[in-house]
Amino acid sequence: MTEREIKKLIQTGESQSLEFKSSLKLRNEIGETISAFANTSGGVILIGVSDEGKILGVDIGRKTVEDLANWVKENTDPPLYPDVKVHQIGGKDIIEISLKESDDKPVFFKNHAFQRVGKTNQRISASKIRELAKQEKVKLPWDEKICERAALEDIDEEKVSWFLSRRESVRNVKTPMDMSFFELMMNIGAINREAVKPTNAGFLFLGKYPQRCCLNSQLRIARFKGTDVIHQVIDRLDCQGTLWEMVNLAEEFIRRNIRLLSFRVSTSFQEERIYHQERIYGDKQNIP
Repeated sequence: MTEREIKKLIQTGESQSLEFKSSLKLRNEIGETISAFANTSGGVILIGVSDEGKILGVDIGRKTVEDLANWVKENTDPPLYPDVKVHQIGGKDIIEISLKESDDKPVFFKNHAFQRVGKTNQRISASKIRELAKQEKVKLPWDEKICERAALEDIDEEKVSWFLSRRESVRNVKTPMDMSFFELMMNIGAINREAVKPTNAGFLFLGKYPQRCCLNSQLRIARFKGTDVIHQVIDRLDCQGTLWEMVNLAEEFIRRNIRLLSFRVSTSFQEERIYHQERIYGDKQNIP
């Protein structure tokens, strides 16, 4: 969000999907809200803002955001990976934690699950937990769910042709000649019949631009000088596109950053080769 959007959000005050926390020291309260948002309809937590909407700011260190994200992951079950950003408003730093409704409920924080009721977090009863768990068992896996923001025309027919050709050459699966494009897409799980929309898996694998609807479906790879991630970045690549396109980009990046050393051994004229590489890191990112 922009500074203007943050200010407008603060002016609206706390709500079903917005919570203010004055300090990072309120870890337990922050964790309860994270659980509540994940078990309800998602929401945003702004840290460094008082209950009345006054911008107080927080001290941001070199690893503040990383430590906060790791703390959330370690204290939620199933683990959550929220979007954590730092904004500067009026010369003061505030932290934004954005959460979506979890596809795997109930989400616990330190062995307790919460839900959002108005502006408050309420602990979920044991009977409600059993009900949520029962509902989750009959839900579709994420990759089979409908990609709500995508339409049928967002499927790239050239990528479909590539996939079918590749499938035939590698797995020896013939493409039925009498099957329509729509039926074929349903057959491979790329389209939902009832909604006539791409599934998440179909859009990520065959979509024209998957990052338009799936912001987290990106891969960032970096090569650092030495063996510590705090050192200078020598090379970096932000991969976008379909899943297989990003895999190809990542493989090419790794090949580009691997040194091939060759030398003669004392017992033979034959050349020996070894690969030597500095540490390369790949990480999923939410890059707006």
